[in-house]
Amino acid sequence: MCRTQRNKQKNVAARRVNAIEENCENSETIYIGELKSVNELDTKETNCVWYEKIYVNKNPVMFKLDTGSQVNVIPKSEILKWEEKPAVRKCKTAVLDYSDNKVPILGLEACRELGLIQRLNMIYKIPIETPELILKEFVDVFTGTGRLNRIVKIKLKENSVPHVAAPRKVPLAIHNKVKEELNNMVEAGIISKVEERTEWVSNMVVIDSTKKLRICLNPGPMNEAIQRPHYPIPSADALVTKLQGG
Repeated sequence: MCRTQRNKQKNVAARRVNAIEENCENSETIYIGELKSVNELDTKETNCVWYEKIYVNKNPVMFKLDTGSQVNVIPKSEILKWEEKPAVRKCKTAVLDYSDNKVPILGLEACRELGLIQRLNMIYKIPIETPELILKEFVDVFTGTGRLNRIVKIKLKENSVPHVAAPRKVPLAIHNKVKEELNNMVEAGIISKVEERTEWVSNMVVIDSTKKLRICLNPGPMNEAIQRPHYPIPSADALVTKLQGG
């Protein structure tokens, strides 16, 4: 541990900084570098600051990891808490600090020897999630027709009145395209032919886009007659808590 007197005059400190810049190759001067954000100057330490508990002579010390520091620093106030206090002598090397924080600091070399930090020589490029990348990553979700592999039972309300909707007219220009698409849906097992009378009939809605012909149903009256099970949909926070075992 080094014990040096701190000069409290601002003009003297300014002259020392200039001397550091001019004599940066002086081997007898060691600097403690620290970068702090603007918002951090007048506030408490943020979560981005890294502390580690290191035992020094069987005494636990919370060191602040500072890779900009060339030395390890333990304040005198910290050593005075120990039961067995080591001998303290004046430091032969000038240790200069740019902050007023009197916290134990673990320098770059000690951080590397203790395995607390690691030099990375590789830069990972994280691609931006575009619609094309999402489609490529989850190709099984966006391929084919989404179908349930079980029979779904729809329960209607008691005393519900069946509704038969009048068929909508299909433009003559797309008759063949609609018929071809209906046959494809029958072959794929999406729909089936109904050749007998039914109590419920919904409108067929045809959407003719430039890419593909879409055929849908408009079961508005039937939706009002369906008896829905009351099941609360869990929120995202509840699902995350459940996945974490909470």
